Amino acid sequence: MLTAALDLAERGNIVFPLKPNGKTPAIPSAHEPGSDCRGECGRLGHGLWDATDDPAIIHRWWGYCPAANVGINCGASGLYVLDLDTPKPDTPPPWPPFDVEGVRDGFDALAVLAEHWVEPLPLGGLEVRTGRGGTHLYFRQPDGAQLRNTAKKLGWLIDTRGVGGYVVAPGSIVAGKPYTITTQAEPAPLPRWIRRLADPPPPPPVPPRRFRGTPNPDRYAAVVLERELARLNAAGAGERNDTLNAVAFNLGRHVARGTFTYAEAENELLHAAQGLGDANKGPDMAKSTNTIRRALADGQRKGT
Repeated sequence: MLTAALDLAERGNIVFPLKPNGKTPAIPSAHEPGSDCRGECGRLGHGLWDATDDPAIIHRWWGYCPAANVGINCGASGLYVLDLDTPKPDTPPPWPPFDVEGVRDGFDALAVLAEHWVEPLPLGGLEVRTGRGGTHLYFRQPDGAQLRNTAKKLGWLIDTRGVGGYVVAPGSIVAGKPYTITTQAEPAPLPRWIRRLADPPPPPPVPPRRFRGTPNPDRYAAVVLERELARLNAAGAGERNDTLNAVAFNLGRHVARGTFTYAEAENELLHAAQGLGDANKGPDMAKSTNTIRRALADGQRKGT
């Protein structure tokens, strides 16, 4: 076990001791003293968060407990591991699209997932057979990514181990059964399609609901526009620009409150301004446009 831990650390993995013949960290709260650890279990660090690649510390840990299994801190090692499990007696049956003939374990489920997304099965990197007959597929974390653990998110009997998680390393023995390397290779780059499923991009932000608490926000917006534009149309010839300024200011305040958008208010005002000219000449749209935009912006700044 010491040789396995040192070899893993030399290849860039961050390791820590697990209980002999088990999967849990060999920390004082989880590891009972015994002949296999010479009664020194309290000196084995504190699990995942004390993991290291320092040969001196590794020698000391496995000197205290030569039979300790080896755990790999996946996040600190830059790894993302697909944990393809085998069913237990209490495992629920496969759900769609995995409920097809021939799906017996997580590896079969991964094949169905690849077929469902019309993607190649992600093989070719380091593969490890677990003691219960499952499979660990080792991948590199994408540059700049901090992919975390998932449980059944990708599919039936498919878990992942990343930041904040660990895997039992090859060479370890759990319940009398070894973890063995079945394909000797470096961890492969994580396929983009698996990253997309494990860590989808965040949804676009939801625009604020118009007038929270108003039963019919769209109707309220229509009433506000109707009232303000009626006020504008009723203005006398000598007060139309001042009224346009006041109406645009009020609508700007409503834009700030979310009643409607700036573009909606501006379009309605520009359309209304086309009818504000005197009888002997058309509207001064350049002047009206300037008034509208300045007053809308002022109203937005003032808010409610």
